Amino acid sequence: MNKPIQSLPFDQRACFIAGQAKSGTTLLVALLDSHPELLVLPEETAYFPTVLTKYAEPGRRAQFEYITTQSLSNVLFGGKCKWDKRDYSYFPTAQLLESFKRMAFDPANAEKDLLVIMFEAYAATLGLSLDSITRWVEKTPANRRCLPAIRARFPHAKVLITIRDPRAILLLLHQPLARSGPHRAARFARRRRQFARCAVREACAPDR
Repeated sequence: MNKPIQSLPFDQRACFIAGQAKSGTTLLVALLDSHPELLVLPEETAYFPTVLTKYAEPGRRAQFEYITTQSLSNVLFGGKCKWDKRDYSYFPTAQLLESFKRMAFDPANAEKDLLVIMFEAYAATLGLSLDSITRWVEKTPANRRCLPAIRARFPHAKVLITIRDPRAILLLLHQPLARSGPHRAARFARRRRQFARCAVREACAPDR
């Protein structure tokens, strides 16, 4: 049985967004970010698909460097935007970087999850009390491949999966797919099937 959300410690009040690329995950983030009780990170961290896989063995220092300099969320720490133009000139990026670094390498936090520390630093930068936050929200579309790992690490997490008509997605990707030939189209079809299976499993899971 699910516990009341406010009885959970902050690290277990997680919510993860997953979905096929171009399925509306960014729009969902924008909508959720307007809720006063949600702490929504506006950029992707690739925490489960990359940080906990590729950088598991190198350790926390390498994971920290990836998040702050290579992931799409690097713009929150003063890095260069990799995709769409995002204006974070209003945001205290240096303050977030300093807080995240100090908290990440504090010996008292050695056993604390790095993603949780990042959200705590983000909340502190925004001047928010952790007690005022009902859920913290991380969006990475490729989370769809990591649902078992998410459940194991954050057993009380909510997972939101966006679904969009594949024909609409194909229209958006039509020219890139045409230029890259049948191999990319086949890869898209495989990912679509994988995503559909994940969505069905999540919908059928008890107490979700």
